[in-house]
Amino acid sequence: MEKKFYKYARKSLNASWANIFADAEEKKDLYKLTNDEVLDLIKMCEIPGSVPLNEVVQLINTYYKDYEHEVFHDDLGKQLVIGNINDLITGERTKDIRILTKTEVYALTKKLERAALRYIVLGAYEGIGSYGSYPKQDLIEARADKIDVVNKTIELPSGHIFTYSDELIEAAVDSAREDTFTDSRGRVFTMMNTGYILRVVDSTKSNGAMSYPSLQRYYYLIKSMTGNSCIGWQRLAMSGFYNALNERLGGRQYNAKDKDSIQDILERYNKQTITDAALKNMRYYRKVVK
Repeated sequence: MEKKFYKYARKSLNASWANIFADAEEKKDLYKLTNDEVLDLIKMCEIPGSVPLNEVVQLINTYYKDYEHEVFHDDLGKQLVIGNINDLITGERTKDIRILTKTEVYALTKKLERAALRYIVLGAYEGIGSYGSYPKQDLIEARADKIDVVNKTIELPSGHIFTYSDELIEAAVDSAREDTFTDSRGRVFTMMNTGYILRVVDSTKSNGAMSYPSLQRYYYLIKSMTGNSCIGWQRLAMSGFYNALNERLGGRQYNAKDKDSIQDILERYNKQTITDAALKNMRYYRKVVK
């Protein structure tokens, strides 16, 4: 059997809920999480009623049983313990902030054929654009010769150097090599090569650097292509910051004594001045994509 719950139940589980469980199971199988941790994941799913909620609970309990037979060759009887079931059903939480899950972001980029589109999604998610003299300068003006493939770093125009995921480095390299692209109408466009990672269509009117409005149009294009209304630099960057912070803290609420351990994350997303109160309040954010 599949030991990861999100794989075990993927044929029966809502896709957005599966993403939430997938993020939680990067390091541990669901079976190894505490009862409270599993209940918190169910709350993040925002299940709208008792019927689908009971179906998810039943799936988890069946998974527990099969897991025990597979791993321990015994029936240990682990079951999800629920107090008030109404606490797990979606309520009115209009002040919460919707964010993208890590799984959703990386799965989305795999569907994008153009390297430039993958680069601006992953770049925003991993914090590129948080610095610069104008909005998103680092993302727009990062240069191909500043990519260090071996160390997985990019030296940004603002002077900062950060380490990035394999997926982002690959997208950056491929974007810098993207000499042509074909649009939805079958038209082929030639790209200028002025050394930027994010290249623009060859035109006498262009200086080789993408404009901020053009970057915004790219995000609108991706939003239209994928049907994901959350695509945009700000939402992607906030999601990346939240997920990086949550992963570093192991899912627990931030405490002031944690400041030193997350300093690199604060620096990457240019949030060194964020208050302890704001960091604590991030526990109210929701891993929901609509």
